[in-house]
Amino acid sequence: MLASLSSVLAWAEENGCAAAAFDTPNLELLLAAIGAAEHRGEPVIIQHAQLHEEETSIDVIGPIMVARAEASRVPVCVMLDHGEDMDYDLGFSAVMIDGPQLPYEENVALTLGAVELAREYGADVEAEIGFTTGHEGLENADDDRENVYTDPDEAARFVADTGIDALAASVGTVRGFYRAAPNLDF
Repeated sequence: MLASLSSVLAWAEENGCAAAAFDTPNLELLLAAIGAAEHRGEPVIIQHAQLHEEETSIDVIGPIMVARAEASRVPVCVMLDHGEDMDYDLGFSAVMIDGPQLPYEENVALTLGAVELAREYGADVEAEIGFTTGHEGLENADDDRENVYTDPDEAARFVADTGIDALAASVGTVRGFYRAAPNLDF
């Protein structure tokens, strides 16, 4: 069943655990993620990042993602992951808008636009503040280990300024491949 991001995160909160989220740029990964979630009887978040367009176009995989979510025996949130723009109307239940590389006010403006548009479709919005090293699909594209933690005060301000449903914050996490083990500070 197609589910909202908020409902999947509420389930995780109630159960004191994390909610699994998988980028599913092809049918095999999509079926594996939903199959594992059904086997465990747990909700899941399936995602398509714009950087995966070269592997499978979102116009192709997006409708399949929504159809498989609707047919699932467990709640499945379908999310546009690391969205750089909002030029899609595929029936996804959430979007992660990607603006942390922008100055604060520009990130807020981008995120507010995403929130406004998503609300028209009943979708949730996740946004990011702070800096996460690395880059999906690249080996340590950016490995600034001195600046890897989101400032909690700035994060609280960002949530208040944007009205997002979920916040992506760095606790020392690294995207993609990395040369040295991350130093997580929860």
